[in-house]
Amino acid sequence: ELGNLTLLETLDLNDNYLTGYVPAVLAALPNWGTTITPEEDIFPQKNGYLQMETVEEGVYTVTLLLEGEAAEVNQATGNHLYGVQVLSRAAGTSDSYLPYGYGIYSDSTRVQLELEAGNEYTIYTTLVADGQNKVQPEGSLYAAPFAVSDYEVQTRAATPLPDYDGDLPGSDAPALNVFVRDAVQGLNGISRGATVLATDGLLYDRPNTARYFGERLGYVPTGDGVLIVDMTRTLFTVTCEVENLTEGRIRVEIEGAPALYIDAASAEHTVSDVFTFANPYGNWTDSGYSETAEVTFVWEKPNGLERVLSTETVTFVRGNAHLLSTVFSDDGMTMDIENKPLTDGMIYEIEGLVW
Repeated sequence: ELGNLTLLETLDLNDNYLTGYVPAVLAALPNWGTTITPEEDIFPQKNGYLQMETVEEGVYTVTLLLEGEAAEVNQATGNHLYGVQVLSRAAGTSDSYLPYGYGIYSDSTRVQLELEAGNEYTIYTTLVADGQNKVQPEGSLYAAPFAVSDYEVQTRAATPLPDYDGDLPGSDAPALNVFVRDAVQGLNGISRGATVLATDGLLYDRPNTARYFGERLGYVPTGDGVLIVDMTRTLFTVTCEVENLTEGRIRVEIEGAPALYIDAASAEHTVSDVFTFANPYGNWTDSGYSETAEVTFVWEKPNGLERVLSTETVTFVRGNAHLLSTVFSDDGMTMDIENKPLTDGMIYEIEGLVW
């Protein structure tokens, strides 16, 4: 007995969802590709029938696991921010990748993508440690690198990218922890260091943030599942030491970065911070990736006058700790530079992050 099939006339199709009532014996048949819920839990007066719901056909839910070097902060408690930008093209073709969707997340366990079957995808991910405190809020989301604007597909080439002004998202930007399928807008800043900092609301090419980046190229989903993306540090650390400073303070200016300060009245004449690379547009996850930047030591005297003591061009290497040590003198100073890799067994703490 299949029951009264005329009840199928009650089925409604709305917004890619199929709902209605079918006989329980029909619903028990295999390969329906549906989610079945006993209707008696909802309408107990209609015994013998089930409520049926079919999710959008040909769309897979893929959960991202952000691993690699990012695991050191991702597994710790913290107000981190995550960004995902997805590009797509028809699988097996050499067509250009086009924007597909993006998401901004405050919870790494909720990074889920809705990917259509028949496509292959390039997926970019980024993590800003303590980003909810470090990045300038704007509307319901955050400013660069999480600003939402018309997306420009980027390629690694010798030609520089167009200037990036850290466009802020509009008032209609979606909420956190939501994947948005959008063929026009996206996260242009995901592959750059440029960040609007909450401390002063200014855009810096080399912000004092702990940043991680990962990518998955040519991914073809075959069903719902989990995708691991290895993420890499796109950062370097700087420690500045000054000897013989007796009055005023030293301002350390790193090109594209917020200034560091060493006060003569402080117990230790040293300062440390972590910085993200600018990267327009090198492969900043490569081992040995580096950028050069000018570093200037300025003496701010108690009477308000300033004097430049030293300017050097320094090469900063990915995943390295850089020690800039100087001996203060009225006649200027010489900067000694030491680089040391940040290894997994190294005890090095900045901004609450330990390597």
